Amino acid sequence: MPRWRPVCPLVFRTPGRNRKNWIFVSSCCWRGGRRFPDRWDAGLMTFIKLRGGWMKIVKAVGKAVDFIEWICMTCSVISVLVMMLLVTADVVGRKFFHHPIPGSVEINEEYVMIALVYLAMSYVYKEGGHVRVTLFRHFIPGPVKTVVDTGLNILGLLFFALIVLLGWQTSLRAIRFQETSSCLLAYPMAPAYLILTLGAALLCIRILETIVSPRKIKWE
Repeated sequence: MPRWRPVCPLVFRTPGRNRKNWIFVSSCCWRGGRRFPDRWDAGLMTFIKLRGGWMKIVKAVGKAVDFIEWICMTCSVISVLVMMLLVTADVVGRKFFHHPIPGSVEINEEYVMIALVYLAMSYVYKEGGHVRVTLFRHFIPGPVKTVVDTGLNILGLLFFALIVLLGWQTSLRAIRFQETSSCLLAYPMAPAYLILTLGAALLCIRILETIVSPRKIKWE
């Protein structure tokens, strides 16, 4: 039988650090021959209900972020195919038909490459695939390594949050003034800014998730 240890008047836990070992007991428990006040029981039940509702919201938001991230990653993969076909068609048209595709370079630079990079950043971060210098990481003690990783994550969060803010402002300005590309096609630039903003926002969510709930990422 596990030995119970009091944590607060109405919360006991079994040995171990797993949160699943936490067990909430009602006011029918006794301490020193006295029954716990009913207000403690009411407060505990309210806390359990609020915690359960909050966890449902967190899980729902997590599933929504995962779904949006999957769509963005799919679009990023498709953009590689689009870039390949566009460049190939432009080279074939230029060499064999003396008629290149107008604006192919600008489309790749201002749309396709942005989708390729920014829409995949969040997923790559989640999988630990970003390039990172780990030359001296093995020589840093465990607690110090955790502090360093958290500090770097906070700096990254602030940096990409600034990108989200500036990208959103630039997108609104491009929509308001109907900003277009400088190439012959003169296509609107607002969608490109929105793609950048969306990718940076998803990355901010993933970094914040790592800060709040640290997990092991295979950087090495």
